[in-house]
Amino acid sequence: MSSPELENPVQRAASEAGASQHSSKFVVVDFVTNEKTQKRIAIIRLARKPVNSLNTELIADLSRTVQTLEKDDTVTAFVLTSTIPGIFSAGLDLMEMHQVDKPKFFTFWTSLRRLFEILFLSPLVSVAAISGHSPAGGCLLALTCDYRIMLDGKYTIGLNEVAIGLVAPQWFIDPLVLTVGHRQAEKLLELGSLLSVSEALRIGLIDELAEREADLLPKALATAHKYSSVPAAARAQSKAALRQPVVESMRRHDDTQDVFQFMSTPAFQANLGQVLARLSAASAAKPKTGPTQAKL
Repeated sequence: MSSPELENPVQRAASEAGASQHSSKFVVVDFVTNEKTQKRIAIIRLARKPVNSLNTELIADLSRTVQTLEKDDTVTAFVLTSTIPGIFSAGLDLMEMHQVDKPKFFTFWTSLRRLFEILFLSPLVSVAAISGHSPAGGCLLALTCDYRIMLDGKYTIGLNEVAIGLVAPQWFIDPLVLTVGHRQAEKLLELGSLLSVSEALRIGLIDELAEREADLLPKALATAHKYSSVPAAARAQSKAALRQPVVESMRRHDDTQDVFQFMSTPAFQANLGQVLARLSAASAAKPKTGPTQAKL
């Protein structure tokens, strides 16, 4: 950023990362403090190995974390990122959908819907620092944020649910349409496309790229600081005005039962079983986390 008034406080704050840490099982939180204003930016790092897949426990940890931050008057923003090299989040944990148990699935899906609502409507500034692959539910997490910065490299991002025979829920689709437009979203969703970093930047799925890993977090903090410099109430109300219709539509149409019925079908379970078998074979062949695991 060109203005020293915006740049310097963030640079000083960045050096404090890790000074104050509050962790749950799958979420690690650090804070950086702006020396000029004494306001803080939280850095939320997903930490569920191997690929930050979203199960009920991680969803609950992340929901609680953001709700706690929203109650802290010293916190103006959060950066959402990952502790796992090359992975932002591989999306929903497929085991939560395999051989589904109705009560367990209802808990999972209801908690996922609630997490989306919390993130999408948070009055805090939110910046996604996308540090690697971000398919499906990982892309959804990024879409809930106000701004998205992705690390350059051989990484992909997109809502590719059709790859496992799923239809993306309407509340997955709506943020994508708001971000890239109806026609782009239509093509991406029907093909289950995963985009390269440059392709995602070109169509506006991400706002910015970081050429080096060392640049990703500083860029995200600078953006969070810039957004935090705007009067908070006016910014948050503008965000809510744009996003509230998506959440109101989701609340009117609870899809939990319909999704459960679809995922209970023999055809879906057979397809999912094949996907899990491929992932297991790929994991055995490549012990280290790689693109093959992250894309499904």
